[in-house]
Amino acid sequence: MKIFTYNNYLDYTQNNNQQKKLSKEKREKERNIEYDIIDQYILKSIGEKEYIIEFLYSFYKKEIQDIKTIDLKKISELETKNIKNNTQIYKHMYKEMYFIIQYENQFYSQKIFEILQICMELIKKWKEEKIKSKNQNKSFRYPIIIPIIIYTGEKEWRSKKQIKLTQTEFENNGVYFSYNLINIKNMSMLKLLEKDTLITDLLLLKKCEGNIKTKMLEILMEDTRNVNKYYIYKKIKDAEIEIKL
Repeated sequence: MKIFTYNNYLDYTQNNNQQKKLSKEKREKERNIEYDIIDQYILKSIGEKEYIIEFLYSFYKKEIQDIKTIDLKKISELETKNIKNNTQIYKHMYKEMYFIIQYENQFYSQKIFEILQICMELIKKWKEEKIKSKNQNKSFRYPIIIPIIIYTGEKEWRSKKQIKLTQTEFENNGVYFSYNLINIKNMSMLKLLEKDTLITDLLLLKKCEGNIKTKMLEILMEDTRNVNKYYIYKKIKDAEIEIKL
C-alpha cells in the first residue's frame, strides 16, 4: 500500500526547486464529467462510512485489519481546497491516519495533482495544530495519508499499469507522487463479485453492458439480506429499463 508521509511533505516544502515545479504544474481545463445512475450511487456510497470500510477491507484487509466503522470520521472541508463531489476524505479518530478516496470514470491527470494538494493541505493543517497545541512536546505519531483512486474508465490509465500501486511524475519535472490505483478494467467480474460489498457490486455493474448487466442485476437482487442494497439494485434496474424504452 502506497502512503504519503510527513517526510514526503517536508521533501516538497523544504525544497525550493520542488515548490517552484509544483507551482508551475500545467493545469488542464476543467472537464464536464457525466455521471450515470451507477456512478451516482458509487459516489454516494464512498461517502458512507459503512460502505467504504467494507470496501477498504476487501482490498487492503492486512493493512487496515484493526479499523472499524466507528473509528472513522469524514472531513468535509479544507481551508484552502474545495473538496469535489467525487472525493471523500476520512480520518481515523484515534490515529494520525487519513484516507483519500477518489472516484474517476475517465482519465484526468489533473485529478492526481489535486490529491497531492489535499495530502499537502492535511499535513500542513496537522502541523499547525501541533504548534498551537499545549501538548506539542509530548510524544506523538506523525500522520500518514493513504490516497486511493478508483477508476472505471474505458481508456487505459496512463501511468504504470498495476492494479493497486502506481506512481506519477508531473510534467517530467521530477516531482513524484505515489498513490493506490484500483483499476476495474484490469479486474475480472468474478473477482469483483467475490468481494461482496456494495461498492464492488456497483463497480461490477459499471464493467457490464447490455444483457450481461441485466443478468448481473438479477443475480445481485436474489440476495435480499441487505434491504438497502436491494433497493439500490432495483433503482438501477428500473433506470436501465426506462433507458431502453
